[in-house]
Amino acid sequence: MTSQPVTAAYVVLSHASADRLTQLVTAIRRSSPHSWVLVAHDGRAAPPPRFDDDRVQVWTHGLATDWGSWELVEATVEAFRRARDTVDPDLVVLVSGQCHPAVDLAAWERDLVSAGGWQGQARSIDYRPRWGRAYGVGDDVMTRYAYRWHRAPLLDATLRRKGRLARAVWALAHRTEPLVSVRMVARGRGAHLGMRRVRSPFSPGTSCRLGSQWVAVDRTGLHQVLTELSPGAPLERVYRHTIIPDESALQTVLARHRPPVVARSVSHRLPEDRPQSWQEQLDDIVGSGSPFGRKVEDFVDPAVLDRLDRVSRTA
Repeated sequence: MTSQPVTAAYVVLSHASADRLTQLVTAIRRSSPHSWVLVAHDGRAAPPPRFDDDRVQVWTHGLATDWGSWELVEATVEAFRRARDTVDPDLVVLVSGQCHPAVDLAAWERDLVSAGGWQGQARSIDYRPRWGRAYGVGDDVMTRYAYRWHRAPLLDATLRRKGRLARAVWALAHRTEPLVSVRMVARGRGAHLGMRRVRSPFSPGTSCRLGSQWVAVDRTGLHQVLTELSPGAPLERVYRHTIIPDESALQTVLARHRPPVVARSVSHRLPEDRPQSWQEQLDDIVGSGSPFGRKVEDFVDPAVLDRLDRVSRTA
């Protein structure tokens, strides 16, 4: 393991309040003094804060980065390009404005760069739809990426009412899935109508991958992402018309060249299906092995953030 400081660039996709973002940036810079922080901010809900720190850059990107939208990937790739051109980093780390460090970041950076690779999740997915009532074979999440999707506002209104007509639409979509399908992105832009692509952009040798949006990439991975998701590149044209591309685009590019050296998300999100005490939440984040915890703004006890700060300074 090298003892030389790593030049790390933390790319933060943010729509959070100025106070939350200030907490995150301060914590990153304290845990990794040699790092740079580049904040790509969606300013529709709140303006970004200002920082008196030459190693912190903040800009409002002007994209509508709704949940599950292509613009999330577009903002990420542009921020990665800015990181390369400004910093030429050894490591680029993608996190959310809702994250918070949970380890000694400087030590984690050295370990990952020494291991030589990228960190993240990237499981292979495949799906073969069937006509009629029968379900297809494999993971139907693949339809997000094997189909060309378009927003359907009129269909959205019907599906949100959840009446008899909505049930009929879902039944019809299921029967015609090898050609046409319907998906509802409830947290994002609503109903979408998809046409299955005549020629799949994926193959056994270059399979579609699925995983957490939050990754860390070395110089090699950064070059691959900026090349294969550049404007007009084949994969960029595919993912621009998919649903929830942030959970597949970077992962597919990176994994088609090499598997992650650490197959774990950079940011650990607490389970939402069971109640936990604040101590259990803290233990869950620290025990996950991920360098960040996510959705920390949901903690009503500020002591949780204080404890994470102590861990990230001393781990």
